Amino acid sequence: MSVGTRTLRPFFQKEWRALLGSGASTLVMSAADLAQPWPLALAIDHLLRGHKGRFHLHPHDLRYLAILALAVVAISLVDAAASYLSDWWLVRAGERITHELRVAVYAQLQG
Repeated sequence: MSVGTRTLRPFFQKEWRALLGSGASTLVMSAADLAQPWPLALAIDHLLRGHKGRFHLHPHDLRYLAILALAVVAISLVDAAASYLSDWWLVRAGERITHELRVAVYAQLQG
């Protein structure tokens, strides 16, 4: 283990919950980003399958589109919430780690 790792480890260990939360939120954001094209793909597959000539929407097609629109909104909300939480936890941990490092450096300089 390097000297830098040994020196910084105690500072990062104090903030492990915030760093873990930020990492988990990043995974949720990635999953939401992967889910974003699915509603469009489902709409195209469902509505255009077997259609030839003129295109007509039936009442069950409109309900299906409404459900897919809700899915788009839900995916966007999950992505936005995960992004906000990831940023919040990471900034909070960074500020606390930076503060603790400053305090340690000033104590070392004054000692």
